[in-house]
Amino acid sequence: EGFGGGVTLPGFNDHRIVMSMAVAGLACDSPIMIEDAESVNKSWPEFFDVYKSCGGAANVIQHW
Repeated sequence: EGFGGGVTLPGFNDHRIVMSMAVAGLACDSPIMIEDAESVNKSWPEFFDVYKSCGGAANVIQHW
């Protein structure tokens, strides 16, 4: 049984936290929103492309 999801989580501008939460979000029943998701560009700019190719769904919205 999955987790509820349907929440917005802070990414703390930390690429490691964002990637970990994205993977954990795969087990959620409802989508999650991760703030500062673009921070993955620090270490793995293609992370969300690979994530989507593995079955994950992601829309990265940048806030300026």
